[in-house]
Amino acid sequence: MPLPSPQQSPEALYRQRLIIWVAMLFSIAMYGVVAQMVHPEAATVTPALVEALLLAAVALVAASFAVKSYFFKRASESSNPAFVRAGELIAFTLCEAAALLGLVAWFVAASPRYYWFLILGAAGQLLHYPRRED
Repeated sequence: MPLPSPQQSPEALYRQRLIIWVAMLFSIAMYGVVAQMVHPEAATVTPALVEALLLAAVALVAASFAVKSYFFKRASESSNPAFVRAGELIAFTLCEAAALLGLVAWFVAASPRYYWFLILGAAGQLLHYPRRED
């Protein structure tokens, strides 16, 4: 991703951030569509695996807020807007990874609770909505 140039207005940078946020949120919705259309064959239900994956998903979403806060602090200290974009991208990706663990739970363990992972990832993503003042 190119670094922001001096010619880009703050409005253009905000639109870029918003488009990336929408695309990442839409991909989580598509994971739900994939899970509805494709059903696992002969997967064994392992509750311990699903619980471990859910714990990992919660940790990923929690870490996304810490990482975003760290990068935003670095951006304000160095007056470099590239840190804002990097922090948001990493936070979005961590929330996306939490939703992907739901697909793992669906295809490996045939857990009908896969949608909790999708909800968790989407909720984290919604809480990372890009604001203009950032």
